Amino acid sequence: QVIAQLIANAESMIADYNYDGAKTLLESYSSEMSTFPALQSKYNEVVEIVDSLVVWDDPGEVVNLSFHPLIVDPQRAFADPSYGPGYRSSHITCTEFSNILNDLYENDYVLIDLYDLIEVSEDTIGNVTFTPKSIRLPQGKKPLILTQTNINYYSYMVDGDGDGIAD
Repeated sequence: QVIAQLIANAESMIADYNYDGAKTLLESYSSEMSTFPALQSKYNEVVEIVDSLVVWDDPGEVVNLSFHPLIVDPQRAFADPSYGPGYRSSHITCTEFSNILNDLYENDYVLIDLYDLIEVSEDTIGNVTFTPKSIRLPQGKKPLILTQTNINYYSYMVDGDGDGIAD
């Protein structure tokens, strides 16, 4: 039961492209591998995956898509006579965003964190240095960073009738 949960945790890490985490987790139970063949098998699988990863070492090659805040209620947002045209031209709905993510996954993109690519350090006098880091992904996968701009929901966006209560 504990071993099954351990393997499930490792599989979850693998699904999230956290191969090093899965390997470290399984290695912490190395003394149990001879007793539990499934544990040894999962560890061997992770080692094989880690050995086959492709290095991405140029942050400039990583795609970054940026979005404005998503439209949760399209009928309300697009019907607004003042702001509707702006919403229609520069925002997308939650459904559209979900469809874009699915298309990206189908085209072998993998979401990564900016800090997977950049090491940030500060010296003793406060100078900040950004140093590129390499990432490793499975063959054929491409790294992608998503960012969101203008993360503000102004009062007119949430209180269309001006009564002080979010609509």
